[in-house]
Amino acid sequence: MFERFFAGSDLLSWPIAALIFFFVFFVAVIIRVYSKKRKKLYEDMAQLPFDDRNPNEVASDSREQTKMTEKKA
Repeated sequence: MFERFFAGSDLLSWPIAALIFFFVFFVAVIIRVYSKKRKKLYEDMAQLPFDDRNPNEVASDSREQTKMTEKKA
């Protein structure tokens, strides 16, 4: 269907490069989300709606915990 349209084009590598770039980016995001290092952070964030503490205290606690886990890794 598109043989004649793409026959004289010099730009065929751009769509393939974009596909590869976005696929690699997607895989990197998936790996980061399901990483075991971030499991504790996600569990803490999941409990935030049920936490009765002051929101400022909760935010500072989670930031400190994140910094501590990043230093350990």
